[in-house]
Amino acid sequence: MRKKFAFVTAVALALTVALALFAGCSSGSEEDKTPETEAVAVTSVTLDKETLELTVGQTGTLVVTVSPQNATNKTVRWTSGDPSVVTVKPDGTVTAVGVGQTTVTAASLKGDKTATCTVTVSAAQE
Repeated sequence: MRKKFAFVTAVALALTVALALFAGCSSGSEEDKTPETEAVAVTSVTLDKETLELTVGQTGTLVVTVSPQNATNKTVRWTSGDPSVVTVKPDGTVTAVGVGQTTVTAASLKGDKTATCTVTVSAAQE
């Protein structure tokens, strides 16, 4: 009977310790815990050009700067105001596909910080 009692006690103790660990209980003080990293918000998005002139078939590149340098997520979303005039790739490469004028926008993922470039596309010389 003593062996059975000792075994049950050992199992109960092991389960109690396991539950305490999984529940996030610790014997350390609050100061011993590592604080979670706080997100650093984007404060501005800028482009290296305000205007860009291309001919149909040409490509150009826009370079984006996201501030601050230690922003948690510096990814931007690129859009063309008129994809029949220019298209834009995720790396900022602008391709002229038709004659006209449009705006290319780089926006923070939240969309609250943006920068624009006016792109003018003329017909290719033959």
